[in-house]
Amino acid sequence: MNFRKTEQLGDEHRKHPDAELEDFIERAHTPISLEELDKLCEGNEFLESLYETMMDYCTRYTEDVFKMKAFSKIPVSERDENWQSEDKKNDRLRHTLHQATMDSINILARNLKEQGRSNEWLRPLDAGGRSAYGRFAISLTFSYYLFLRRKEEHHG
Repeated sequence: MNFRKTEQLGDEHRKHPDAELEDFIERAHTPISLEELDKLCEGNEFLESLYETMMDYCTRYTEDVFKMKAFSKIPVSERDENWQSEDKKNDRLRHTLHQATMDSINILARNLKEQGRSNEWLRPLDAGGRSAYGRFAISLTFSYYLFLRRKEEHHG
């Protein structure tokens, strides 16, 4: 896996134990693994570029979901008018980012098919709707976080 945008990931991947990430990945029942998707795009600069873009959106979406969860954990007693306004704004932004993430996944799948490569993995996402796309994006991101961790551990 060769991403140019790894510096954008920050330290988010260090906050969760490997077992927690692996458990989510297993429970998400994604139709294709990160490694398999990476191999489908390998050797084609255009597909590799679309893959990187998709992974950038998946990562941003995942980080946004975690920010939203943290924001929603603010105790009710500490919420004011500004909290409600921020919550609505964050929800609109998350919705837009979710749509852009879905679009990036669909664009990659369409172009894989045009290049004579399999995009059968898209069917379960289409059938599952927005939530399936969200789980897929988070699962790919967690897989990438684990890849980065193991790479760091291996190279010290």
